[in-house]
Amino acid sequence: MAVPSFLGDNDAHYSWWARIECDPSSDDERMSAAHLIVGDESTFEARITVEMADQLADDLIAFATAVRDMARVARVANEADAG
Repeated sequence: MAVPSFLGDNDAHYSWWARIECDPSSDDERMSAAHLIVGDESTFEARITVEMADQLADDLIAFATAVRDMARVARVANEADAG
């Protein structure tokens, strides 16, 4: 998931990725169980359980809904200014 800017550059300012991983040889049960890794272009990666992934997905859906609502408000404001 990438977020570009309209200010002339085509580089993503935020870029997230996720993947499924497990390490069957790990002594840590959390690492040997299937889990997700969420990261960006930094060196930090968040390892999350499937329950945490469900919560993250719910939070992202709520965030997407809020972004869509803000876009709707901005669109109406732009239409009012143009009219």
